[in-house]
Amino acid sequence: MIASDLDGTFFSSERGEVARNIEKIRYFTENGGLFTFSTGRIYPHVLSCAPNAPSYVNCPMVSCNGMCLYDIVEGRAIEEHFADSDLIADVTDFVYARYPSVAFRGVGRDGIITFQPENRFIKGEMELKIGPTFIVEREKWRGEKFHKLTLRDKPDVLARVKDEIAERFPNKFNLCYSEPTLLEVQPFGVSKAGMLSELRDMVSEDGKKRVLYAVGDYGNDLEMLKMADVAVCPANALDEIKAICDLCLCENNEGVIADLIEYIETKI
Repeated sequence: MIASDLDGTFFSSERGEVARNIEKIRYFTENGGLFTFSTGRIYPHVLSCAPNAPSYVNCPMVSCNGMCLYDIVEGRAIEEHFADSDLIADVTDFVYARYPSVAFRGVGRDGIITFQPENRFIKGEMELKIGPTFIVEREKWRGEKFHKLTLRDKPDVLARVKDEIAERFPNKFNLCYSEPTLLEVQPFGVSKAGMLSELRDMVSEDGKKRVLYAVGDYGNDLEMLKMADVAVCPANALDEIKAICDLCLCENNEGVIADLIEYIETKI
C-alpha cells in the first residue's frame, strides 16, 4: 500500500501529474497494490490538479491532514472531523489583531473560505484558480464550519505567529508547515498518521495489515512517515524529512512514485 503526499511529492513543481508516475501506478494497482493520497488538500483542490485521479487511486484518500477520509471514486466522505468553530474564531481574532497581513483560509468541505478578498495572498490564489474559494463577511467567520485553518504570509511572520499561537493556546492545536508560506492550524492530536492508521486497518485482509509505504517531503508529513513501515521521500524533501526516511529517491519532477514502485518490484 502506497500513500503519497501531493505538493512537492506526487505533483511536479508546476503542480501537475507526472506521466511516469501514472503509468507505474496503474501497473501497481492492476497487480493488487493499493494507491492513495495523504494530503493537506481537500477533494476539490485535488481534482483541480489531478483530474484523472479517480481512475488510478483505488483506496480512500486521507485529506485535510487527517481531518477527512474521502472516497475519491464515489465522491463522498467516509469519515470527517471539524475544528471547534469558536476556538478557530478565537485564534483568528488573536492573530489578526497582531498580524493584519496574514491571510486566513478556513478549509471547509467544499473549498477555501476567507473574509479577505483583497489580501494579496488570497488574490494570488484566486487568480491561480486552484479550487473553489468562498468569501464571507468577517462578522460571520465565527459561525463557519472548518476542517482546519491555514495561514499564509512570509516565513518570518509565520514563525512568530506559530510561536505566539502555541503560547496563547497550549495543547489546542497541531501547528505545522505544508510549505514555507503556509502554516497549518488544526485540532490537537489530529494528523495524517492517525487517519492513515485507520485506513490501513480498514483495508487489511483476514486481519493481516498491508505493508505501508508513505511518501512525503515536508513538515506536515513527519508523523505519517514515522508511523509507516517504510518512509520514503523525494530528493527535494526537507533535510529533516530525509533524516527519518528509509528511502530517498528521485525528485518529484522525475516521478518519485514510479521510482518507489520499481523499488518494490525488486523486493517481491
